[in-house]
Amino acid sequence: MSFLKLEFQTSERSRRKNWVLEVLKTQFPIAEFEGFTVKEEKVTLLLDRALLKEKNPLSPDEIVKFLKVYFGNAFQLKQAFAKQIKVPWYFVIYQKNPEYVWVFDILEVRLIREFDNYISFAEWTRCFRDLKMLSSYQESGLPEFDKILRWHGIPWPGNLDGIIGHPQNLEPFAIIEFQFTSKASVREHCSNKWFLPRGRRKGDEQRWKVMDIIRRQADLPLWIFVWSQNQEEGVKVKVVKDIIYSNDPQKRRPGLVYEFKQIMSGEELLSWVSKQSEVSGST
Repeated sequence: MSFLKLEFQTSERSRRKNWVLEVLKTQFPIAEFEGFTVKEEKVTLLLDRALLKEKNPLSPDEIVKFLKVYFGNAFQLKQAFAKQIKVPWYFVIYQKNPEYVWVFDILEVRLIREFDNYISFAEWTRCFRDLKMLSSYQESGLPEFDKILRWHGIPWPGNLDGIIGHPQNLEPFAIIEFQFTSKASVREHCSNKWFLPRGRRKGDEQRWKVMDIIRRQADLPLWIFVWSQNQEEGVKVKVVKDIIYSNDPQKRRPGLVYEFKQIMSGEELLSWVSKQSEVSGST
């Protein structure tokens, strides 16, 4: 395993500052996926990725052994979630100079495909996705891999912020979406403000549709955690009950509908999540 020189890269730019995630990890296993694809309103792939820093042979067995150590207890949680929604979990390794991409199936422990450039890999992903990016791209701070895929018009798919699992059996019991706020306070932040197009923004309806698809496919609750860098503001916890779209046949107001919403401290959040875990485990 030691021969692998991998650099785990991400397009999630606020990840390192997410204190709420770090608080949760003190008591609960959290699995993050660097990407997932959707086609015909079904999740088709779960994805993780890394940059290969040195040219070395890549064995599927060694890759899986490496990831078990790297992800820790999240590895089993990732496996359980992939099996629950009945899709493959692929690990993408890419190198520079020259460009090359390997795609491994982690559940089946095998090499799926190889590509001698990033664009060929991007084109291959079209088989698993039919959603198009509507929002403008934010290029600053992104890895070169992301920039090339976005320049070609086939960006790396959006990430899945978190799956939270039971500490005892590492089975998933909720999906988490983190929302960072800087212009508004945690208390004043509203997820529905930009749900529909407004001004120069094209709206977040598609983003929430994707989250709606994956929560229904997994049959798990969707929790939204709104946070800022100021921990004294706490975290706003919102449990999604329903998502209403702009083409709603009943002409209801588009947006997120909640069954629970409350601002908590980090300690209160852990207590609340623990209670949800107990309720989930008893059903």
